[in-house]
Amino acid sequence: MQTFKIYTISEDIKSKLRNIKNLSRKERDKLLTFFRKHNHLQGGEGGINWQNKNLKFKDFSDVIERGTVSGIKSNTKKHGIKGLRDGKDYIDVSHMFPGYHAYIPMNFEASKALGSKYIGTCEGKWCTSSNRPATWNEYTQHGVVIIILISYDGKEKYALATHDRLMDVEIFGKNGKEVNSVPDVDAKRIARDNIRELVGYARIAQKHIYNNVKWITKAQTDDAEFEATENNEILWHDGIWIKGTWVAGTWMNGVWLNGTWRTGTWENGVWKKGKWEHGDFEGGVWQDGVWVTGNFKDGAIWEKGDWLYGIWYGGTWNGGTFHGGIWVDGEWNGGKWIGGMDQNKDFHGEDDSPDKW
Repeated sequence: MQTFKIYTISEDIKSKLRNIKNLSRKERDKLLTFFRKHNHLQGGEGGINWQNKNLKFKDFSDVIERGTVSGIKSNTKKHGIKGLRDGKDYIDVSHMFPGYHAYIPMNFEASKALGSKYIGTCEGKWCTSSNRPATWNEYTQHGVVIIILISYDGKEKYALATHDRLMDVEIFGKNGKEVNSVPDVDAKRIARDNIRELVGYARIAQKHIYNNVKWITKAQTDDAEFEATENNEILWHDGIWIKGTWVAGTWMNGVWLNGTWRTGTWENGVWKKGKWEHGDFEGGVWQDGVWVTGNFKDGAIWEKGDWLYGIWYGGTWNGGTFHGGIWVDGEWNGGKWIGGMDQNKDFHGEDDSPDKW
């Protein structure tokens, strides 16, 4: 997990800027002035990869925009939540908390704005929404996820603080004092039940690539554990995929109930049903569904379904319909063979299945 470190405006930040050769003296001085005013954005929250010596001034545009407090305050005064940027300033998790708008702030300024009276009609007096970023940085550095709940009428606000390893949930009312519950919704239970998803969203936010993998938040999942890679793909560790569209990444383990798989690598787990468009199925069990194209590797098991096209490298076929493609190797235990080619690309017609070669 990316951690947050606060630098003082000293030789440290000066030397970092001096090491970036693509900056002019004027640009370097402008950035030095900016980071002097926005000390908290020098570290992880700023999203700057200081190891990249080829940065250009335009690469700092996002952090400069994020640090423009007056701009955020002005926008939220005029437009409320629409004054913040979905995917850059917050993640909307309202679908988890019925009866409330629910947001995970992705930076300190967004946390301040969500706690202000300009979003909703009341103010949340929490330490993570104060004028000093120290508490915000301390919380996020230690893996705490902040969720802000706002009632539909805007008159009530609650801040939830939760942690995946501790499985603990603290609730604070708008006056900043800890409370036991949120009216009309079991917020603690929901946060605990969805802790791995919430932590996954927060980790994506810390890498500042949320917009590139936002599709994962549209899927319906349960007890899911995942993270985002630097290649803008999802690494799925475990959990249940109920429905939705998988865009790209690696599935390490878990259960897929239904949905569409665009591309990626499946390492292990159980595929119940759905549509596979492309990718590598390296292990686990395919129970049913439609396979459009891709590579089925040795070690995986196919129970039934419709195989439209692709390369079958190996594994066990226990049933279903093979419509076309290339069968390289594997064990055929029954099913319907419509047609396809062997590894020498010789065509075998209907009922001339691999067990007869």
